[in-house]
Amino acid sequence: MLFTLIRKTYPVEDIILRVLKDLTHEELKIKEDNEYLIIFHNYNDKEAIKSSLDTLSNDMMFPLYAYTSLDSFERRLNEEIEIAKILLKGIPIGCYDIKTALLKNPPLEDKKYILDFILEGTGITESFIMGFADANLNVSLAAKVLIFHRNTMLYKLNKLKELTGFDLREFKDTYILYGLVSNK
Repeated sequence: MLFTLIRKTYPVEDIILRVLKDLTHEELKIKEDNEYLIIFHNYNDKEAIKSSLDTLSNDMMFPLYAYTSLDSFERRLNEEIEIAKILLKGIPIGCYDIKTALLKNPPLEDKKYILDFILEGTGITESFIMGFADANLNVSLAAKVLIFHRNTMLYKLNKLKELTGFDLREFKDTYILYGLVSNK
């Protein structure tokens, strides 16, 4: 189960629900509170959701703050919803996932909470991230510096990517995690 979280800053929620229902072709489960509308679905094309919501926001001329979940964190849905609420408070209008929201560098008080959420169950530590970044994303050099076998490094990197969608071999992903580690 995936979700799209929308901060309530819009005039009419039934239009948003109709757009998402037409896009996903499924019955949507909805939960809401005073600040947010949470729409649960199984549709995995976050770019299509983002595009549809951005178009709707532009056509209807109202600010839309939305977050689409990643299937990587599906096992911890409730935690990701809380992270999404934190992230949507400090970023510009738009539709985000965890990576794009963190790239916007919102002012965050709970960076450690977000970092712990991302790294949970991966076996990756803060010193691993710092060491890999300091080695300029070079697996062999990082293995020497961190005193791991190269294959162990590759295993850890692959496990992180599999469980979270974050790949430390990609500059943007390393930038995000390095930022969370170094500025907590």
